[in-house]
Amino acid sequence: MRRRRTAAWAASAVITTFALTGTLAGSAAAEPGTTSGSATAAQARSEVVATATGPVTHEENDRVPKGSLWTQHYFPSSDGSGVELHADVLRPADLPADAKTPVILSVGPYFSHAGETAPAGWDRVGPSARFQDFIDGARLMERGYTFVMVDLRGFGGSTGCLDFLGPGEQADIKAAVEWAASRPWSTGKVGMYGKSYDANTGLAANTLKLKPLRAIVSQEPTWNRYNYLYSNGVSRSNVTSTPRSYYSIATMAPLADDSDHYKANAGYEKNHPECESDNLTNTQNPDPKSPFWRARDFASRAAGSQTPLFVTSGFIEDNTKPEEMQKYLANHQGPQRGWIGQWEHVRGNETNASGRLKMGRAGWFDEVMRFYDQYLRGIGPSVTDPAFSLEDSLGHWRAQPTWPVTNDSYKVRLAPGQYVDDGGKAQKAALSMTAPESQGWDIEYASEVGSLTTDSEDVTW
Repeated sequence: MRRRRTAAWAASAVITTFALTGTLAGSAAAEPGTTSGSATAAQARSEVVATATGPVTHEENDRVPKGSLWTQHYFPSSDGSGVELHADVLRPADLPADAKTPVILSVGPYFSHAGETAPAGWDRVGPSARFQDFIDGARLMERGYTFVMVDLRGFGGSTGCLDFLGPGEQADIKAAVEWAASRPWSTGKVGMYGKSYDANTGLAANTLKLKPLRAIVSQEPTWNRYNYLYSNGVSRSNVTSTPRSYYSIATMAPLADDSDHYKANAGYEKNHPECESDNLTNTQNPDPKSPFWRARDFASRAAGSQTPLFVTSGFIEDNTKPEEMQKYLANHQGPQRGWIGQWEHVRGNETNASGRLKMGRAGWFDEVMRFYDQYLRGIGPSVTDPAFSLEDSLGHWRAQPTWPVTNDSYKVRLAPGQYVDDGGKAQKAALSMTAPESQGWDIEYASEVGSLTTDSEDVTW
């Protein structure tokens, strides 16, 4: 359904912009030295930029996903700091404005209108395309979900200094979840979705134990933020480049057609030099027990958390490494789901140049939406998905009820004789034995202390 704006609506939108910013939107007025034709073009472009009360359709602006209505909003963070957060909201276009839907929320540094990590060359303002694959692949609008993207402090259209997932950004996450739950078009049930940094915000949100947060999908996160820059006090190669990169993202210039409100917020970091200095110095502490890193130790802080969690983690990750994943999941007490295996920093649906899935497993969006439907809508899944799906080093998949497996046993066939566990000597002896292939003997060493006598019977050890 396409919504046409009337002249009266356009006038009210101008008044709203003036009330918020104290100035008229610059994109709607001719700049010095421009012709009337270029002024008309600028005004036409400004008419396809969403406001809180003026939704924009795909037909009006092709950066808006098909089947959705785009609006923009501002609200305060939850720590009383005065930080103002910016959100882009995508609602199903065929629903009434007051129709209540569950909300899927992404919070992170990559939702600037100009681009994710650098200017993307867009010729008009629009919502970030970071998770366009999810919106389209999962048919979010068709399924009746609202998708919300919130800029962390210092990024996109939000004010404040970037905080590397510290207390400030955690306050932003809390505010975003509670804001999304409190909207008149929300059922009050919120799920989170992300990959990498905006997957980390999901893990952080879980530790905050927020009542409206009912489900989290977190692809390739860091489980303890310290491990991204250090390993047991030793700095990694990205210890200085990563903070600089995020400051570069935070100071990315807005688009010419962004509103004055958005532009003013986007310039916050450049107008506050302490943002850069704090970002570059605070992250250089190699002590994992320092207050700075304890506040970002989500693996420890997950103790007693209950939010249903669906995670992915690659064993050969060289970016957001899976260190302390086991600790986080052991501390988390809610329902757990996971895809774990032999891949790098990729999404569940991502493919290579030949179209082959990089995780090697089909059905990512279907399983994710069964997860969301169950916990955000109360709809029981039509199929039973494994709690954990694991890919081994040969590319074979298996299902497990937990990860890691806490209890297991193996049957082995041993040659006749007596075996005594005396430490390393027994292991070396077992490995040096050569059994005739005709006997089909399999020998596997177990580390438990004890002895065993066998007459070539199958033994469970």
